[in-house]
Amino acid sequence: MSVLELMTDYNTDRNYILFEEDEGKKEIIRIFKGLFEKAESVKNSEMLENADIIVAFGRGYHPEKGIEDIKDIADKLGAQYAGTRPVQDMNIISSDRVLGKTALSANPKIYIGFGVSGAVQHLGSVKAQEIIAINNNKNSAIFRHAKYAILGDAREVAKFINNI
Repeated sequence: MSVLELMTDYNTDRNYILFEEDEGKKEIIRIFKGLFEKAESVKNSEMLENADIIVAFGRGYHPEKGIEDIKDIADKLGAQYAGTRPVQDMNIISSDRVLGKTALSANPKIYIGFGVSGAVQHLGSVKAQEIIAINNNKNSAIFRHAKYAILGDAREVAKFINNI
C-alpha cells in the first residue's frame, strides 16, 4: 500500500476478532493453523525487505519484556521479524530490523503486526498484500488496513499462537 492508499483505503466496517471470547480464539486458531501449514512453501529470505511474511511488533507489544514469542512465530512461519522505530529507540532491535519511512521498506505477502499502532511512518513502508493486526486498542489505525483485526493483549495473543 502506498501512503496515499493508507490515508484513503480504510476498512470502516470492522468486525473484530475478540481474543477474550471462545469464538475469537477459534478464529485465531483457524487463521494461524492455515499459515503454519503453508509455511513450507514460503520464500524464506535472509533479508527482511525480501520476505514473503513479516512478523512485526511495536511498543504495544511491550517488547521490553522480551521478544522470544515474536521470533518463535516468525520461525514457525519461515518469516522475518521486524519492529517499529520506537522499538529501535528502546534499544530492543537493530536498525536492520526496522520498517519505516526512515528505515527499510518491504512488500510481503503477509504482514502480522503485534502491538503496532499503524502510524503512516511505519505502514507507509509496508506494501503488504494482507495485514493481520493484533492490538488491545480498537481505535488503532492499523485495524483500518487489516484483513484480520484481532482485539486483545498482543503478548497474550502471541503466547496463544505459539501454543497452536
